Amino acid sequence: MDWKTLAVPGVIPLTWLSYAHERGLVHDDLTKRLGITEKFDPTSFSTGLEAKDFIRLALEIINRTGDNGVGFEIGWRLPLTAYGPLGQAMMASPTAGDALAVCLRFWQLIARGLRPETAVQQDTFVFTLAPYYPLEGPLGHIMTESTAASVFRAMVLLIPAAASEIEVWVDSPEPPYAENIRRHIPKIRFDMPILAFRFPKSLLDVQLPMASPPALAAAIENCEAELSRIDTHGKFTLKVQQNLKFRSSGYFTLEEMAEHLALTPRTLRRHLASEGGSYSALLQAARRRDALQLLDNPSLEVADVAERLGYYDSANFVRAFRKLTGLSPTEYRRRANIEAT
Repeated sequence: MDWKTLAVPGVIPLTWLSYAHERGLVHDDLTKRLGITEKFDPTSFSTGLEAKDFIRLALEIINRTGDNGVGFEIGWRLPLTAYGPLGQAMMASPTAGDALAVCLRFWQLIARGLRPETAVQQDTFVFTLAPYYPLEGPLGHIMTESTAASVFRAMVLLIPAAASEIEVWVDSPEPPYAENIRRHIPKIRFDMPILAFRFPKSLLDVQLPMASPPALAAAIENCEAELSRIDTHGKFTLKVQQNLKFRSSGYFTLEEMAEHLALTPRTLRRHLASEGGSYSALLQAARRRDALQLLDNPSLEVADVAERLGYYDSANFVRAFRKLTGLSPTEYRRRANIEAT
């Protein structure tokens, strides 16, 4: 499946259109001008608007408003309540950890273009989001800021006291309007290697005030109904991701992974390409994930991290890490420590 035909949940383009209306643009004029009036279902999480048409709509609004800071504005207008049955299920969950599990289970309903990953690094829980496909030009950082704002606001709606404890890492340069964002997201850090949300893992045990088993069951049923209407995207990507762990002999090669999944290399390569990715990109992401996780352990020297990842020469690891993240291991640790303080 071509990723450009994936459905963006209707609430997202609807939020963009609402913002455009506030800026003086006419809803019908925009949709008719782009030829998407008949294609757009604003009430559906399963059909919504195809990605290629949504990109055209977003770029048109950006160009006509001249606002490159629209990403944060849009994201802040997409709180947990905008997530439909998934938002309802999360709010009705017993704990924040249960809400996260529900979110991951039905992630395809809200962000089919992003791949979620979780990790525990000592006492810190890390939730990262990586795109299945790159967005070029201004839309890339705009979507990053939108995602950061929306996810952060969802977390704070669940646990209001957590606002000062959640660190948000954004993998785009600091924009001129950064201070406005910091007024809402105090611990945001720009120019980091990944888009990530980091917080004390103890927050996962927080009891949620609106927990309700009957409401949770009803919302889960609605989520399952919505999910059944879409073509699940990223199935093979997820399988590869789950099995791309560093072993004593290194990471699986494409051929080894294909054998492990009972596929031919050609078939696996084709499936990943249809989902907008490649094995080499997933391998690169796994190396970055594992390197960051090890570097977050202050008891390990850079040479120790290099050795654990199979580098006999730490200089080779430093070069590889810089290629993956744009930072040296020491620079990464310095930035992380600054953020932690």
